[in-house]
Amino acid sequence: MKKEPKDELDESKKRIWKKILETVNEKLQKKGRVRVFIRGEGPYCDGLDCYVFVTVRVDEKEFEYRTRSPSHVHSNRPYGADLYLYLMDNAIGSLESYDDFHSPGTHWWHLVFSRHSEEEVSLLV
Repeated sequence: MKKEPKDELDESKKRIWKKILETVNEKLQKKGRVRVFIRGEGPYCDGLDCYVFVTVRVDEKEFEYRTRSPSHVHSNRPYGADLYLYLMDNAIGSLESYDDFHSPGTHWWHLVFSRHSEEEVSLLV
């Protein structure tokens, strides 16, 4: 049985997500609070290849990635909602989230992570 080739784009996106998560967790440890802005735009198509471009800002540090998408996207996931869910599941703090702007082809979120207090940490363990 022939294996599907790994999608280089997905591997690149996973590496960027990991760097974003590390940055969020480091800033939480140092400052106790960190803001994350996620902005996705697209899809932009060149022939049959379509992509959504996502820009992420963690305080002053910026990351960008693109993800393959169909020409008509019926979900917020490729626009950064998938990253939002990943951070929500893996960051080491509590989360406040805000839907800043949504329109066809553009989605923005604003997340604020806060470090857990000593008491909250003891309840989690």
